[in-house]
Amino acid sequence: MSQPRSRIAWQLAVALALILILLISGSTLFALRSLDQANLATREEHLASEARLLVDQLNTFHGSLRESTQRLAGLFEKRFASGLSVHAEERLPVAALTPPALYLNGQVLNNDFALVDEFRQLTAGVATVFVRDGADFVRVTTSLNKQDGTRAIGTVLDHAHPAYQRLLAGQSYVGRALLFDRYYMTQYTPVRDPAGAVIAVLFVGFDYTDAQAAQFSNLQRFRIGKTGSLALLDEQGKWLVPPAGMRQADGLNAVMAELTQAPGHGHFWSDGTEEFFSVATPFADGPWQVLANMPKAEIREVTWRVGGQLAFGSVLAMILAVAAVTWLLRRRLRPLGDLVQQAQALGAGDLSARLNVSSQDEIGELARSFNQMGEALATMVAHIRSAAQQVSSRSQVLSGLSSGAYEGIEQQSGEIGSMAGAVEEFSATALDIADNMRSTERMASANAQQTRIGRSSMDEASAALEQISAALNGTATVVNTLGQRSQEIGGIVGVITAIADQTNLLALNAAIEAARAGEMGRGFAVVADEVRNLAARTREATTEISTMIGSIQSETSSAISTMEQGQTLMRNGLDLNAKVAAALAQIAEQSTAAGEQFAAITTATQEQSSTATLLSSNLQSIALANSEQRDVVANLAETARELDRLAEELRQEVGRFR
Repeated sequence: MSQPRSRIAWQLAVALALILILLISGSTLFALRSLDQANLATREEHLASEARLLVDQLNTFHGSLRESTQRLAGLFEKRFASGLSVHAEERLPVAALTPPALYLNGQVLNNDFALVDEFRQLTAGVATVFVRDGADFVRVTTSLNKQDGTRAIGTVLDHAHPAYQRLLAGQSYVGRALLFDRYYMTQYTPVRDPAGAVIAVLFVGFDYTDAQAAQFSNLQRFRIGKTGSLALLDEQGKWLVPPAGMRQADGLNAVMAELTQAPGHGHFWSDGTEEFFSVATPFADGPWQVLANMPKAEIREVTWRVGGQLAFGSVLAMILAVAAVTWLLRRRLRPLGDLVQQAQALGAGDLSARLNVSSQDEIGELARSFNQMGEALATMVAHIRSAAQQVSSRSQVLSGLSSGAYEGIEQQSGEIGSMAGAVEEFSATALDIADNMRSTERMASANAQQTRIGRSSMDEASAALEQISAALNGTATVVNTLGQRSQEIGGIVGVITAIADQTNLLALNAAIEAARAGEMGRGFAVVADEVRNLAARTREATTEISTMIGSIQSETSSAISTMEQGQTLMRNGLDLNAKVAAALAQIAEQSTAAGEQFAAITTATQEQSSTATLLSSNLQSIALANSEQRDVVANLAETARELDRLAEELRQEVGRFR
């Protein structure tokens, strides 16, 4: 159980190491930067000190040269300053020139080298006498030799020489000069005539070429630190003594100009291959620039060496600190193993695991919190176990109730379906009845119309019978004239026959309509049958009348009795016609009343059909709602079963805890 503690200890150690690395790296970089700046400032001061020291040495060297040259010039002036004169009209050739003759106490000095050679032998200095020829100063005698060993006579002083203007003004000039590849400390002294005009110039020079070369050689060997050096730069930007290690000396005029503009302050510059740090100090008598130089690598070497030592010490300190912290963490985190064991026991379901807490630090507080969590988990698991049991029992009850409700809804759905079918059948039957009632209403209307027509015919038949009765009455009174009127009676008999046929036809039609009317037209059919029989008998009577008319002429005697019998029959026919007319009127009234009743029945039947349709629609809505309710109850039952299953799983999960 030490692995978790080790992981935490190592994680904290790694985190501490990273923090220390960042802090140490930052502080080391800051220290290196500060060290580099301090080292650079120290180097700058050191180089400036070395440069000033060299300037002091050069000042001493050149000061001694100047003093020596001035002493030599004083000796030379004592010999030549008095007694000099120029004979301008006399010109003597000196080398390629013919300057005026210069005399010293009556002795011509042109091409006379005795005095200047003697001075050289005595003082080791060179001497030259210039004679003025207009604006030029011509060398007429000298102990100065050219590179080829010949004397430098017959030459003029360069007008660009710094001494030229001073000499024209009658002033002396002391300074160094490069003459025929040799360095001299020189003094030019003008000689005036009594009128104050400059007529000649005395030159004394002290050759310090070898001494300067030895000095430059010493400078080249001199080192500041390991590779630092001193360098000299003349007024033309040429290196008299280049820095040690410099490989490219050309093309640095701009860099050197910038460097010499800030004397005493260091600057980095590069010759193209290596970078240097230099401090410039002017040497006015040169006029030169003294440069104290040191390669950047040497300056940085100190920084890197000290930085490496500092980094090594920092890394060592970091390792020791991390090791100490790791040891301390492992020691202090040892109680975490017990916490891990308790957590694993809780994870395995053992809620009775408890820790013995002895420390009062954060780990002790954590252990006590673990104990409290175990107790809370045990209480919570007990509650969950009880709740799961209750949920299971309640879900079983809910499942049973849902099953009963589902069966009831199924039965209700069947009954609603049956009721909906019956209502639809009733609606269809009502629609058929309404159609039949409308047809019957139309038939009743037609029957009433035919009855009215039959009544009208019966009225006509009654009128005809009354006419026959009147005729028979007349026949009784005029029986004597019956024979003469037999033809007329025959016509009347024809009319009666036609009326009888028409009556028979109307009676037949009335019987047909009564048969159509069914039960309600049964009485009308009986009347119609009687009317038809009456019509048949009327036809038979007319036939008999015809027979009788035929025999009127032969049987006059029996005519009266026959007429009386016919009158009786007429009265019976009138009575029958009156009865038929009354029956037809009653049939018409009953047909009209039946039509109205049929119309009312049709309206009621239509209303019943609409009500049945609405009831069928409502039953369908109830069936749909019942189906949805059945689905809800089914889902509720399924949910109850799922809840029971989850409760069982919850009991199994809770059963893992002890």
